[in-house]
Amino acid sequence: MASQKKLIRLCRLREIEEEQSRLELERAVAVRNRLERALELAVEQEFQTKREFGESVWVYDQPGRTGATLAAGLAGMQRQNLAKRRNQWDLTVAGLREDYLQRRIGHQQIESLVSALKRKDETVAANRAQQMLDDWYRRRNQKAAIGPDRSPDKAPRREVENKS
Repeated sequence: MASQKKLIRLCRLREIEEEQSRLELERAVAVRNRLERALELAVEQEFQTKREFGESVWVYDQPGRTGATLAAGLAGMQRQNLAKRRNQWDLTVAGLREDYLQRRIGHQQIESLVSALKRKDETVAANRAQQMLDDWYRRRNQKAAIGPDRSPDKAPRREVENKS
């Protein structure tokens, strides 16, 4: 019983660890998704500035071409930086996912141990209850066989098999 209580506490602790790990994973996935959206916007901005450059070539707009060239270069650098950060967060998310899965497996193992102990305790309790009932019937039958004039010490003893 004491070990079952310890396992229940350990199960609760593992459940809390699993929950914390899940929340940490969700936060990392949210950051990664924000970076993914920012990267998509950077790619779109880079495409837009390249298109503006092309339009400025057709209208012979030198300052427009210069501005578009600088904007395209900045958008490209931003895209590269965001891509690097996203890749780093991909690795972070993968590590956190692995950590979460390990904690979840540990929690499930403890839960299965606790449920096995509970089933075992229920079986033992049911066997005890059946044994008590069998003893009661045996005493009742012995009293009926002895009769009112004989004492239980003088009654013949019968061996009963233990069914547990």
